[in-house]
Amino acid sequence: MKYKNLDFGKSLVYLPKSTVEIINNKSVTFTTGDIITLKIILHNERGDVLTDGGDFIKIWMTEKGAGSVGYVVDYGNGTYIGVIKALWSGSPHIKISLSFPKESIGLFVNYMYRNGMLRTLKGVFKNARGETDKTINHPEYSCRQINPSVTWNISSPVGYVYNKTWHNLLCQNTVEPSYNRYLSCLRNREIYMVGDSTVRQWLSSMAEIFNLALSVKRTSAALRGYHHLIKACSLVPLSVYEEHVMNAKDSIVKFLDRVPGAKIFIKGPHSLEYNNGVPYDFVRYLQDKIIFKIFDNIKHKVVYLNEWDMTVASESKAIHPSNDLIHQMVQDLLSYIC
Repeated sequence: MKYKNLDFGKSLVYLPKSTVEIINNKSVTFTTGDIITLKIILHNERGDVLTDGGDFIKIWMTEKGAGSVGYVVDYGNGTYIGVIKALWSGSPHIKISLSFPKESIGLFVNYMYRNGMLRTLKGVFKNARGETDKTINHPEYSCRQINPSVTWNISSPVGYVYNKTWHNLLCQNTVEPSYNRYLSCLRNREIYMVGDSTVRQWLSSMAEIFNLALSVKRTSAALRGYHHLIKACSLVPLSVYEEHVMNAKDSIVKFLDRVPGAKIFIKGPHSLEYNNGVPYDFVRYLQDKIIFKIFDNIKHKVVYLNEWDMTVASESKAIHPSNDLIHQMVQDLLSYIC
């Protein structure tokens, strides 16, 4: 696998003197399955190396119809280590983006601490200026056979996109996306979906996959664009979010006591970029920490669906992912059932 270059995300353009180097293979040619390690050193506009950490950096690689995400370690001194795995053969680009600088995160957190319930706060700062179809081996066990606790493994990547299809690295989807197979699997089962407009997208996707009519007043098409706008507040303090997660966990425990054979899924946050000043990467990081802590003692009973890796690998930035990507998410969900 040859990596032609390193592409900085648009949000790194104000740090033009920052440097990136591959530190574990100077030839920049890798074999499928290899780990690629990058050293990222951030500089300010004067060229001075930053002396502390706290910036949120994303790393991923992409090629037409393929993509995967890595992870970044913050050394706290302006130096970061990016780690990504070669999952298919080709000539993808490794991309690095500064999602939000620590100053932006500090403004956000301080405002949230002082004011509690939030309305959007926005500040603008300006200055003057594919070779073969070879991939790594897939897991032996089907997704419906693995212990749900495996899905809480937060080490990226948990999967990758290849030929515009999501490939789960935790387990194997042994059921082809066939209407008849899915309908046979779900016969006499009830599915309850609780969530926001992205979960409503899942409902519309299921209706489309199964060629079903929704027995509600609104049609599937109308549901896609139907929102009750909340004009008062858009965000809440972490203490409120934590209380909601604890209440959800308590309800799940009680439900599993009544229906021990039920399967429970938690849909993790997806990657998005929205011009409202909210550092979504940082918010997602905090939310995941809360979810993982509260569900720690029942992780063996609940499947965590990591939508972050899928959407970063697909370079999805929309608040509502595309229908094609939603179909991939729903099929990933169904692989743990069927």
